Amino acid sequence: MTGNAINLWKICQILVFNLLVFSMSEASRADQVARAMIERIEPLVLSGQLSLDVDIDLQLNATMKQAVTRGVPLYFSLDLEIEQPRWWWFNKTIVDTSLERQLSYNALTRSWRVSTGDLSIPTTSFEEAMKLLTNIRNWPVVMSDRFEPDERYIGQVRIRLDTDRLARPLQMDNANRDSWALSSPWRPFEFSIRRDPGESP
Repeated sequence: MTGNAINLWKICQILVFNLLVFSMSEASRADQVARAMIERIEPLVLSGQLSLDVDIDLQLNATMKQAVTRGVPLYFSLDLEIEQPRWWWFNKTIVDTSLERQLSYNALTRSWRVSTGDLSIPTTSFEEAMKLLTNIRNWPVVMSDRFEPDERYIGQVRIRLDTDRLARPLQMDNANRDSWALSSPWRPFEFSIRRDPGESP
């Protein structure tokens, strides 16, 4: 192999190595980005009550993961708004509520926990905890008699990290404020409550 060929081969090796390092760096950086997105909303009427099933795409960044593994609970708020459209005036607000969920880790028992109100579910892994956190099932919202049968209603849902519930030192850490920014766009949906067969208009 000639000198020029050897030099060309070394240059190619260096370029390939740099490309691999760059790709690994970009992949690592992507893993650090927090992400939140509402993927699916399904309104259901169960036992005379409007309930929601919600699927969420949620990814925490390295700062959030590090904090929770060190015993700092993270609070997430699932916000819901439902309105009745009115062509002659502003829309009428029927529902304006939130569902709060807490993600925590116990270093002594090495267990994760997802809590909603008084209900607390332990899991053995971060992946299982995130699955519980992001798959909302049968969220009771309001009694279905609040809605007129066969009328069209519009709603929207979002999820956000409730930074007001963070530990005080983290709230005051202005240098890392962007690391705690996590909120999905509002995801719209529509529904109507069907009139029971035989029910008079």
